[in-house]
Amino acid sequence: LDRFASEGVRFTNCYASSPVCGPSRASIFTGQYSTAHMRRDNFYYPDGYDSYLPQHFKDAGFKTALIGKYYEGDTFREEARKAWDRWFIQVGPDPAKRTPGMSHVDWWNAFLYQDQQYSIDGKKKVIPGHQTDILFAEAARFATESTEQPFCMFLSPFSPHTPLNMTERNKGKYRGYGIPERANQELEMGYFRNNNKLETVIEMYEQYCEMIADLDDGMGVLLDALERSGQLDNTMIIFTSDNGLMYGEHGFAWKRHAWEES
Repeated sequence: LDRFASEGVRFTNCYASSPVCGPSRASIFTGQYSTAHMRRDNFYYPDGYDSYLPQHFKDAGFKTALIGKYYEGDTFREEARKAWDRWFIQVGPDPAKRTPGMSHVDWWNAFLYQDQQYSIDGKKKVIPGHQTDILFAEAARFATESTEQPFCMFLSPFSPHTPLNMTERNKGKYRGYGIPERANQELEMGYFRNNNKLETVIEMYEQYCEMIADLDDGMGVLLDALERSGQLDNTMIIFTSDNGLMYGEHGFAWKRHAWEES
């Protein structure tokens, strides 16, 4: 990511259109605010969208791929599939790992990311390995399999979303690092008045950084693949997020808040 930032252009005043992923992702795919596309929160899905950016790319002759996260609802799924030549979606943990009596939340938190299930062009398959590594490997494969047709790829890793299950190679990398000073940081008020909460959030921030280290490794794989195939200088890459996350700004934690940091 440091290489990407140093060789590219950094937009330091760029904001997601929503502090939660669902509406923000709908805005990315439609070019509209949530007041227009009507995806207001993570639990409501419109039946469809008037305009869907990937379809425009496909109609213009681009080979398209969605790799990682799909979060536009079941009703729109089949229509969305038409826009993608490659559909490589993370589904969730391996169903076989859910034992009798285990809650959905416990199963999800324990087994998401490692040896999990994917939907590959509509067929479900469990693939061994860490999700972030698998998604970036698939992105590198798709981007370099053919240089004769332009491509448009949306690579949407689930990381660094909770549960914070990073790769073994980056586990512990930032333990003891703490939360660095940030603008508007207020760790003595609001959510952080309880010291136990502060200790928990510090630990989660360190794990969050380790999840981002996984993304950093993945970006290295993708950039190297594009460079080896001679496509790096002819490829526009946009690295962004569908929402922010607060670690002490204004005394708040997590997302969903009406602050710029969220």
